[in-house]
Amino acid sequence: MTATLVTLTGTYNEVDGTASAGSLTFELSVPITNAGVIFNALPTEVVLDDTGHFSQVLVANDDTAVDSLYTVTEKIKGAPERDYCIVIPHAAVDGTVDISTLLPNTARGIG
Repeated sequence: MTATLVTLTGTYNEVDGTASAGSLTFELSVPITNAGVIFNALPTEVVLDDTGHFSQVLVANDDTAVDSLYTVTEKIKGAPERDYCIVIPHAAVDGTVDISTLLPNTARGIG
């Protein structure tokens, strides 16, 4: 089985509709192995653009033998820092998934 790369996207806005500023960090709970490749549990940070949007390619973590989660840390200007966990689905339509459809992940009792 080869690793499935999925583009995670999202847009953050303020209550008045203006674009939010800030960053998100994604970190696997444990390293995962897929098709003989080890994907380390190192943090990946993405900065929101001037429209509050981000796009980040991540390895799907629901199609490996290892039970893993991505911890997401939101650092949005003017808001308290927030952490929650998500699973990146390998069956994402067109290889893309919007973060708003993944949060929080309460199916595993986290969120």
